[in-house]
Amino acid sequence: MPPSQVWLALIPLLNFVWQFLIVVRVASSLRSEFLRREIPLTEEPGQTLGIAQCVLALLCWIPGISWITAVPSLICWIAYWVKIANYSRRLAGPPLISGAS
Repeated sequence: MPPSQVWLALIPLLNFVWQFLIVVRVASSLRSEFLRREIPLTEEPGQTLGIAQCVLALLCWIPGISWITAVPSLICWIAYWVKIANYSRRLAGPPLISGAS
């Protein structure tokens, strides 16, 4: 996804769908980069947590339950960005050397 397309998340109503696409594409991009560098992964990087946050954010718009989902949505949002930042730091770090003891 070109960086310019991330801004589409600021368009009202489109952002409800676009946030899911951003999460899936970021996870796919990270997974491709980890595989390219031969760094082992057990999952799609951040996708489960990101989708959970998107769902909770959507539920915040439903009257009557918004007060229940607001705090978990914020917690998931913070956890998602911490997780993505950790993946980014891992990729920005020095490359792993195979066979080093």
